Formats: sequence, structure tokens, C-alpha cells
Amino acid sequence: PPLSLKEKIIPGRLTDVTIAPKGDEYLIRFTDEVGARFELVATFEQLDDLAEDIDRQLDADEDREADWRDAI
Repeated sequence: PPLSLKEKIIPGRLTDVTIAPKGDEYLIRFTDEVGARFELVATFEQLDDLAEDIDRQLDADEDREADWRDAI
């Protein structure tokens, strides 16, 4: 069952993420390696912001890795 915000969340390895429409919003479900789930509801705008943040982070990581390789 989904975790409530009152329960202690112990970090685990992410194994699955699903996003599904839920009315005018979206249900995001994160599942970890032991099957624990955490669910959130987000708007289109929030998902768009999340996607942009993920892109920025991955781009920065790629740039750092490229700089490291170039320094060798």
C-alpha cells in the first residue's frame, strides 16, 4: 500500500516510476526495491517543472563528466 506522509520513509533504490492521468491532474507512483510505494498527485505545470529540473540536472552531470574526461 502507499506510504502516508506520517510514516518514516527510509531511502531505497528506485525501481519504477509511473505517471497516469487522474482527472485534470496526474498520479505519480514511485516504487522501491522492496515494493514500497509513494504516490503524489501533480498538475501538468508541476510535471513540466519536474521534467525541466531533471533535464537541467542530467545536462549538468554530462557537462561535469565531459570536463573530467577532457582533463585527463
